[in-house]
Order: sequence, then C-alpha cells, then structure tokens
Amino acid sequence: RSRNTMSVRVGLLAGLDAVAEAFIRAGIHPAPPRFPSMCLGSFESSLLQLTAAFATFDAQGIKPQPYLIEKVTDERGQILYKATRGSLRVFSPKAAALTAGILEEVIERGTAASARRMGFRGRGAGKTGTTNDYRDAWFVGFARGLTCGVWIGFDQPRQILPHGTGADLALPVWVDIMNAAR
Repeated sequence: RSRNTMSVRVGLLAGLDAVAEAFIRAGIHPAPPRFPSMCLGSFESSLLQLTAAFATFDAQGIKPQPYLIEKVTDERGQILYKATRGSLRVFSPKAAALTAGILEEVIERGTAASARRMGFRGRGAGKTGTTNDYRDAWFVGFARGLTCGVWIGFDQPRQILPHGTGADLALPVWVDIMNAAR
C-alpha cells in the first residue's frame, strides 16, 4: 500500500529543485541529491533533523531550533549552560497544515494505522520509514504540540530483523512514549 510512485510523480511535477529547497528549509539535509528518489528521502539525515522538521508541521510552519541538552547545572543548581529556544518560519501555515493532514492519514489509514491497535488515542500524525535491507526502522510523529522521533538500528549498519519495518519496530515505541507523555 505504499504511495512511493505517487510521491515521486508529485515531486517531479513540483520540480526536484523545489523539493530540495523544501528539505533544506526544513533542515532535513543541507544539499539533498537531485534525483527522483530524493522525493522518498533516499539520503541520510539524522533523527534530530527529521524530528525538528516534523515539529514544523505541527507548529504551523514554524521550525523550532533543535537541541539535545536542555541545560547543565553545577552542584549548587547554578545554570552553566542553557539551550537557546529559537524558531523560524520556514513554511506557510497553509502548507504546514496540508502536510500535517497528509501525515494524519498515515496513522488513520496508512503504514502506521496499527498505532490505534497499540493503544494510541486522539489525533496524531507521522511517517514510518524503513531503509534498504531493513537496516534502519523509524517513526517520527506528533500529537498536540509534542513531536517524537524513534529510530531502531545498529551503530554498525546491518539488518535488524528480516522484514523489520518502521511500523513494526519503531511505531510501538513511539506509541508508548506518546501515551506516557499525556
């Protein structure tokens, strides 16, 4: 039930330069390769970059500045480091809402529809991902102002499991985290 063929056709219709520019503005990749497979995300990106990009769709086109460490304090509680929390409009609210609507379909009727059977309730949106040879499985999604990305794989790439997809491996972790965060 993959929509890969249609995604590539839409990307070609929009133009590979326009698609690449969207990836750059979202912060997914600084220079994505201009090949039709780019429309499927056939290049490397980090989970942090993907998660920040997906947060943009939930925030009406405003991309948050991602950070790994919120703050560092000394033994007296004095703040030694605090992450900045900047943001930047990278997409129009309408474009972000349309994209979020498409990503909601992934949970309602797409590759992440099993999230409901796993106990996820409420409105949510996201995207599953599985790399060639089942070396990486991921799910990035958002619900009510919270965005979470889950990656399953090995530091030294190798097959996780035969047919180990993002829906089977990463989505259950995402559901547990999102349910616990409510």
